[in-house]
Amino acid sequence: MVPRAPPPRAASGRTNGNGHGKLLKWLGERKSAGKLNTTMIDRYCEKIRAGLPPDAVNDLLGIRCHSFWLWKQAGERFLDAFEEGREGDPADALAGYFMACLAKALAEYREAQTNRLHSLAIQDSGWIRWLAIMERRDRPTWGRYDPPGGTLDDVDPDERFL
Repeated sequence: MVPRAPPPRAASGRTNGNGHGKLLKWLGERKSAGKLNTTMIDRYCEKIRAGLPPDAVNDLLGIRCHSFWLWKQAGERFLDAFEEGREGDPADALAGYFMACLAKALAEYREAQTNRLHSLAIQDSGWIRWLAIMERRDRPTWGRYDPPGGTLDDVDPDERFL
């Protein structure tokens, strides 16, 4: 087996302060951040209420996207079982709590944005900007819906043949 080379050293004999130690510390924090617990759930929901999308919160808190989707699937299984009146898997209970808190945080964010939009519309200042933000963040609710191919009202039969 070939021995590994030591990390690069500066002229003073110390390790380079820009990377190696910070990287190891960050990787250690990221490894421990992948554990689902109530503290992490509170921090996650706080960032969602502030307006960050879930993928940005994952990056900020050091959560792998794969872990997030596993939690989401387990939480949905638990909540579906609860709604059907069945006993959910106790191992999925914390993920169910995570999904319920996440849904509540998203609803609180939307409520705050809606209240801001209404107050700005009353003042007649800057409401178009916030409406555009809401359209981008929540297209099914706030975005414009144009059916594919247009609507029958858009088509004038006489115009098609001219």
